[in-house]
Amino acid sequence: MKHALPTSQLTSGTLDGLRRAAAAQQTQLVAQRRAFHANPELGWQEVETTAAIVADLQQTGFDVVSGAAFLGLSLIHI
Repeated sequence: MKHALPTSQLTSGTLDGLRRAAAAQQTQLVAQRRAFHANPELGWQEVETTAAIVADLQQTGFDVVSGAAFLGLSLIHI
């Protein structure tokens, strides 16, 4: 597992990479956002939303550490 990159150390290259990845997946991301909003969960009870995000990130190759009760995540830089 690689170490997480602290937000304060994000470089313009890392941000550009994230922007390119998001642009390439825009259709999927918009569909996912719409699905989340069509099936709202109460605050701090977003179990299904968190599970979907974790699964997508893991399929993309990220190591993800979820928080207590599977809420909240830490993304591990790949």
